[in-house]
Amino acid sequence: MKNISIGSKSGIDPIQLSQRVEIQMRLEREMNCSDISFRYVEIQPPSNLNRSLTIEERRTIEDALENDFMIGFEFPHIWSGRDVDPCVSEGMNDLLEIAVIAHNLNVSYMFSNPGDLVNTAYDIQRWEHAKDAHLNVLEQICEIHPVAGIENANPVRHLDSESVCGFFGMLPEDLLLFNFVVLDIAHAQFTVNHFKAPRRLESITALGEIHNRNKLSLEDYITTLKDKIQVVHVANAVGLGDIDKEGLLMSEGEADCDNFITTILNTRSSPIRFVSEPSNIPYGIDYHALGELMYSEEKKIFEICLRKLSEKV
Repeated sequence: MKNISIGSKSGIDPIQLSQRVEIQMRLEREMNCSDISFRYVEIQPPSNLNRSLTIEERRTIEDALENDFMIGFEFPHIWSGRDVDPCVSEGMNDLLEIAVIAHNLNVSYMFSNPGDLVNTAYDIQRWEHAKDAHLNVLEQICEIHPVAGIENANPVRHLDSESVCGFFGMLPEDLLLFNFVVLDIAHAQFTVNHFKAPRRLESITALGEIHNRNKLSLEDYITTLKDKIQVVHVANAVGLGDIDKEGLLMSEGEADCDNFITTILNTRSSPIRFVSEPSNIPYGIDYHALGELMYSEEKKIFEICLRKLSEKV
């Protein structure tokens, strides 16, 4: 496997996935770089997937695998604010079977928020229970596939905009529990912004302790996690977690994506995968324009990586 792979995010819809595969093949032809692979797509099934894959969905995924694509899966968030959704593992069975067959993918899994401020003893106990449930599910996934990753979580602002819910998986030290980390730049930028905001942010850490931090940077994720970071979700963010300010293009948010990617490449020699993840797409954008946008964002990542590779020559 090449040390650097660049890919894109897709749903399980066969038309969308086929488009992503076409974009990757086009990039491979036009960039013509033997040191960087474009044969990577990360699939994010819908959170309510409680059915088997259709024949067409399965065939589209298997066709990509036959063309030497690495396929990553980002599992839905299983925390609903009340309990672990029992249908998740049932709905993911087909994907897990493909994961075992493929041998060259990661399973990305994220701890979602409990939905309430964790500032009382009751909430702390409740969150510890939820965290244990999450860990149990992750252990089950690891038993089926040895390369299961954890994605850094996203802080959630409450409706009154005066309080923020912090939770396990948000801080870099939380993720030290895992050997495989999927680092989302937009989520990390939101977390950094929250800790700098003039309000109290309470975060449950891996030890179940509440603590406050006002000095946190994107670079802290890299220096803390180092080679545990194996996949990077590349998209930008602005502000304190509003849904319409996440998944921005690389040049549109507060994170310096160019510097972040360069720093990652400077600090590691093991394989790394970059997944372009712009989700804040203009409403009504047509199929062709969306493809060109995805192509352009991946090309930016490629140019950063190529510049770094050229420095090593």
